[in-house]
Amino acid sequence: SGMNINTNGSRAHAFYFGSTNPNFTISDSVLNSSVQEFYVISSATGGMWNFTNVTKPNGASINVNWSMGANGTLNMFWYLSAYTNYTNGSIAANANVSSYDATGLLVAVNLTDSSGNTRQTLLEYKRNSTSGSNLTYYSNYSINVTTPMGTGFISSQSFNMSINRNAIFTFDGTVPNGTLSSPVNGTYSNNQLQNFSVNLSDNVALSNATLYIYNSSNAIVNQTANVSINGLNNANLSIMVNLSNDGVYAWFYRIYDNSSNLFTTENRTITLDTTNPILNFTNPTPGNGTYQSFNSVFVNVSITETNEANITFSISNSTSVVNSTIFPAGQRAINWTSLPNGIYYYNVTVVDSASNKNSTETRAVTIDLTNPNATLLSPENNTYRKTGSDINLTANISDNIGIKNVT
Repeated sequence: SGMNINTNGSRAHAFYFGSTNPNFTISDSVLNSSVQEFYVISSATGGMWNFTNVTKPNGASINVNWSMGANGTLNMFWYLSAYTNYTNGSIAANANVSSYDATGLLVAVNLTDSSGNTRQTLLEYKRNSTSGSNLTYYSNYSINVTTPMGTGFISSQSFNMSINRNAIFTFDGTVPNGTLSSPVNGTYSNNQLQNFSVNLSDNVALSNATLYIYNSSNAIVNQTANVSINGLNNANLSIMVNLSNDGVYAWFYRIYDNSSNLFTTENRTITLDTTNPILNFTNPTPGNGTYQSFNSVFVNVSITETNEANITFSISNSTSVVNSTIFPAGQRAINWTSLPNGIYYYNVTVVDSASNKNSTETRAVTIDLTNPNATLLSPENNTYRKTGSDINLTANISDNIGIKNVT
């Protein structure tokens, strides 16, 4: 290795092989001859000669003269030096460099070092006689390079390994992007079947995306993995998932491009609530069919609901709605005042954030502010009757709504 041989003269070959059969290897050397640098005469009967990076002073290939009938094997090797980096200029260490010869055979696999470099020794040709049929070329070589994570692929580059070659492979260093589209963050829904959508983009080519969904206990309930979007620059991806239980779910996507760059979207939450609110009248709410002689109706309720949105108190008479008021979550009572005589019907409705709703029964209450009227007809005032005799009292009695009893 490292030789520098200069010869001059009509038979001044750098290497001359006759009847002897030596085996040797020479690398990284320069041969300079006024005739052929490598000469095998016809009496040569064998030998194995491995040349790696052996050139003339100007870097050109050496001259080989092989006499008719001579035997032996000459293997001519050259170096492929590969350097891998990213578009942002950073080094791509541990990139996989795979070389395939002209027959498609994988002959060398290396990982780049911490400086992004690796070197392979590749066979240009094998020769073992003067006959052309015994000279086999293994070039051109196809070089495939994958990113350190192994999923990104750089298209093959082809090299004629008749000389040392330097190759630079630059990976896409720009991460893809993903924007969640629906459902919006903080959504409440009573629909178990949800469509989780994301808009994806990459400057070169997307590879795949995975949807992750976690429940409130941080247990994963869905992982739709590696949905292929291979080769696209832009994509809209939607995955339908059936959420089985009520609760709060967090969801996001992880996106890879073809160079193994990873992007993780923001987290969003969705609350599944398929349960209707529960509500009941409580004291001192009037019972159904109540009559009262004051002009107000006080209504009080109890509610069981985790995600209450609003509550509506409604009262109407026989012809129209007298009052209907929507309150935010938390209101539990109302007092309708200054109500004139009449029959009133009231109920309460609760709606939660997922649009589930429930109502109380409708109750009736009668307000009667008018006293009944009674006019005594007989006996007349100051009438005298015999002691012990029955007295028959006759009166006209009236009321605007109805008489309950007379005493």
